[in-house]
Amino acid sequence: MSIDSSPKKSYSRPGYTVLKSLVRKTMQKVIFIELFYNLLQFGETPDFRIMTTFEQKIESLDFNYQYIVCAAPNYESIAFKVPNCPIDNYSDYTYSYWNINNKKFYISICFK
Repeated sequence: MSIDSSPKKSYSRPGYTVLKSLVRKTMQKVIFIELFYNLLQFGETPDFRIMTTFEQKIESLDFNYQYIVCAAPNYESIAFKVPNCPIDNYSDYTYSYWNINNKKFYISICFK
């Protein structure tokens, strides 16, 4: 009989701020998400992905929405429900950035 002496991981939920904006020059909608990951160790980085309504199993299918899923080690994955509009990947307003010093993860997505 072996006993696992490794420390148990504690999962916590990250803090976040969500801002919605409009680029007046192009009339494109932008969503900006700021996530706070204070417990991440050096070398660990958060990540995100866009998930369609077909991939998720929590809510009923709704073709009007897609999800931005954010995940990091030792944290719960969280999702943001956004409109199912095409994403402008070539816009200056679509980016993600991990600030190691402040332990904040920034995601900005511009819709066409």
